Amino acid sequence: MNNTFEERAEMANTAEQESEKHFIEKGCVVIPLGFKQMHRRNEEGFSDAWYKIPRFLRNLPDMIVVKKYVTIVEVKGFGDILKLKVEDYKSYVFWSRIFKMLDINFVVNLYCYSNKKHYTIKFSNLQNMWEDNRRETGRYEDNNEEYKKFYIKELEDANGR
Repeated sequence: MNNTFEERAEMANTAEQESEKHFIEKGCVVIPLGFKQMHRRNEEGFSDAWYKIPRFLRNLPDMIVVKKYVTIVEVKGFGDILKLKVEDYKSYVFWSRIFKMLDINFVVNLYCYSNKKHYTIKFSNLQNMWEDNRRETGRYEDNNEEYKKFYIKELEDANGR
């Protein structure tokens, strides 16, 4: 069973809040980045305007984290299985190329709702995992978007690498 768009949007808000707390507890400075406007999705005209924005801009990563180095962080929340949309992944590849040219770290912080753990994975490691041709795929029922599945065990193995 897939979560609805509204459920996924609420989960994203929780994941971002938990991730911000996580990095602050590690002594980092957290600076918001990207769009935090999904609470407006029911306003008249917002949805039409939102979908006119190119996807790669809508998928701007969520925060800048600064400690010893500057790191750009994309945040994802998930239950037992991370379901990463193919089209979102393409946007992250775009951003990763820019950050690489600027010599800026790019990671994905995955917050698991079922075990309350964070998995912080370099985007380049996630790319390697993504390319596995045996990776299971599926489609969201509400929008028919394709996603790839990542299981907790493999995220644990990639955490911090």
